[in-house]
Amino acid sequence: MEPDDYFRIVRMPDYIIAGEPSLGTDDILVGIDLANDLGATVGDKLNITTGPGGSRILTIRGIFDLGNRGANERNTYVQLRTAQSLLNLIGGVTEIDLTVVDVYAAETVAQDIGAVLPVKAESWIVTNAQFFTAIWAQTLSSLLIRSFVGLSVAFGIAAVLIVSVLQRSKDIGILRAMGSSRGKILRIFLIQGGVLGFLGSLLGSFMGGIALFAWYRLARQANGAELFPLVVEPSLFLFSALLATITGVLAGMVPALRAARLDPVEAIRG
Repeated sequence: MEPDDYFRIVRMPDYIIAGEPSLGTDDILVGIDLANDLGATVGDKLNITTGPGGSRILTIRGIFDLGNRGANERNTYVQLRTAQSLLNLIGGVTEIDLTVVDVYAAETVAQDIGAVLPVKAESWIVTNAQFFTAIWAQTLSSLLIRSFVGLSVAFGIAAVLIVSVLQRSKDIGILRAMGSSRGKILRIFLIQGGVLGFLGSLLGSFMGGIALFAWYRLARQANGAELFPLVVEPSLFLFSALLATITGVLAGMVPALRAARLDPVEAIRG
């Protein structure tokens, strides 16, 4: 690569954790995981051998961390002339990277380039198609899981409130006989459903948080490093509590209507 041009597209200096991003013809940048596997550090020499038979001793000028173990293990960076010499590709290149203003228009730009130039142009969307497919599948499965969990919570709250209505029929009849309106009875059970949903969300968040932190401390990569950074967003807990409360209120609608429609005389008689 040509460092000055490439670094305008990929901000490699931001990922350097040791050494510096400047590259001479005898220098190389390596990932942190590859450096750890080799037991190498900045200033050490690497003997680079390529398929076409090229071989050269390069000095590690910098070590980077892209945040992905696979990328840190397989990616290295050298000057364009150095790579051309190693690959016996004098005056040629294997890939040209471009940056666009609108990242989501990358596929359109790639198609336009392929239409006017005799090259294979691929956007980052096509290159990472498998990744996006996996993300879509994960998102869909997560949505289905949340939906079924929400339904099970709603049915559970509804069942509890229906039993509560049946057990308190006489109490409801007495309240109605004393002048309580249907609206007041309705509000009582809707509030009860909301409270059940809210308390359930607090208990679920607490137990889920404990399980998550326990798993995070136990689950490790083969080298003992963490699988991924754990970021806890308070907004997620607030959203869960709000969603559970709304679910509780909606689940309590049928039992609440049943309670509000009870005839006070029949309810007192049992």
